[in-house]
Amino acid sequence: MKGYIRLFAETDGGATSSFAIDYLRALIRIAPVRLVSVSGPLHPSWAMFQRLLETDMSGMMIANVVCTDSSKWIRRIKVPMPKDNPLHAALSSGEIADLADDTEVAERVIELATDGVRNTLICTTWPRAQGELEAMAKYQIVVTPTAQLAIKAHERTLIAVAIKTPVLDHVAFKNCVTGKST
Repeated sequence: MKGYIRLFAETDGGATSSFAIDYLRALIRIAPVRLVSVSGPLHPSWAMFQRLLETDMSGMMIANVVCTDSSKWIRRIKVPMPKDNPLHAALSSGEIADLADDTEVAERVIELATDGVRNTLICTTWPRAQGELEAMAKYQIVVTPTAQLAIKAHERTLIAVAIKTPVLDHVAFKNCVTGKST
């Protein structure tokens, strides 16, 4: 298959991280994978996949796969910023600048679902917040390790498939990720 799969994954050694490793092993059978860690340094269980973090993401991305805690599917980032440059004004007038008075907050919503490619969400625990449930709807398919989670997703009218780990049905998993039947 031409192109690569980008995987956003927990790599901290927790329960979601363990699922991510199992699904990563199946992704590698489909196409080259580019790994993006959303939980900081790699846990030793991820050592064999270190090079995937260092691989260039140029070229054509054919799929975006997310296997993280639901709190990372969508985030609101707030960054305090100065409205003007009070230090510059103070230096030119000879006054002492009060930096705390002239700030505003820049906000942005960041989502791991990516426009223009097929998005697969690997949901290992049910979301806790309404925004997380809304973020689920942006994925073309939800893959879960248990039938119970897939049923919950179906109840929300999402397309969901239970694929247990370790992944044994590689054809079904490939169809989920690529959206193409083989």
